[in-house]
Amino acid sequence: MPRRSAASLFVLLPCRSSPRAAIDVVTAALPLLIWELHRKDYEKHVMAWFIAGIFVLLSIPVSIGEVFLHLSHFTNPKLQRYVIRLILMAPIYSATSWLALRFKEASIYLDTARDFYEAFAIYSFTFFLIACLGEEDDINNALSRRYGGVVAAIAVVDCRWSVRSDAIAVLAGRL
Repeated sequence: MPRRSAASLFVLLPCRSSPRAAIDVVTAALPLLIWELHRKDYEKHVMAWFIAGIFVLLSIPVSIGEVFLHLSHFTNPKLQRYVIRLILMAPIYSATSWLALRFKEASIYLDTARDFYEAFAIYSFTFFLIACLGEEDDINNALSRRYGGVVAAIAVVDCRWSVRSDAIAVLAGRL
């Protein structure tokens, strides 16, 4: 048997609190659970609900762990607050979808709540990009330098989308 380093043993034997260990357990156990549910002739709806529940139970601790890591290393609050909002999309989306699968009568309300958070996540992603790339003028200047001034800048102003008049003038002059 070849000798293994301590690092390779750590990969082979992950610690109990590791998200990787949970993923490995689910990867190994899920096909067996599906086969057992299929063998005992459960309804497809029950099987789907059970399998989805496993993934919900997996996504929540992984996402909470990522949020905890961001909060414990909060070095760039301007960006990390948007990242935390985006990370929370996975457990909220999975939990509301799983509950809607189980409780059909409440699915319209759960879908609405999920759609609201999805819109909030898109809003957060937009402002995450603005925080990463700079303000509107910085982006316009960078694009103008790169593409010779032909830039149609669409910016968020007072929660409305607007096309800047100077960008229209530049485009009109180039066309």
